[in-house]
Amino acid sequence: MALAERLAAPLTDSERLHVALDVARSWELRDRETQTLLGVAARTFYRWKSGSAHLGSDQRARISHLATISLALESIFGGNDAPATWLRQENASFQGRAPLSVMIDDGFAGILRVRAYLERLL
Repeated sequence: MALAERLAAPLTDSERLHVALDVARSWELRDRETQTLLGVAARTFYRWKSGSAHLGSDQRARISHLATISLALESIFGGNDAPATWLRQENASFQGRAPLSVMIDDGFAGILRVRAYLERLL
């Protein structure tokens, strides 16, 4: 099922986590990058991956924003590898930083910044 369709209905925490892991896969993220974007420790992340996902409101919000970013990238670049490449390329709009670095280094504020940037492009 496509990401947009999955997000149209209310999701359980387990389904939200699967969305986040699918986004991470499509962006070719390492586990550590995914953990940081979700704002959780490694132990929690691996517990979630093993099937025990109890997300807090911060993680729910992060996943929602990351999924929206993924949808925006898909709209802009299509369903190829370009989004993963774009996320790791330096970008003048982020003072020469890669969008992924902005999201990882600046946390929730960085995620919001990248989302707002992409929404302006749509």
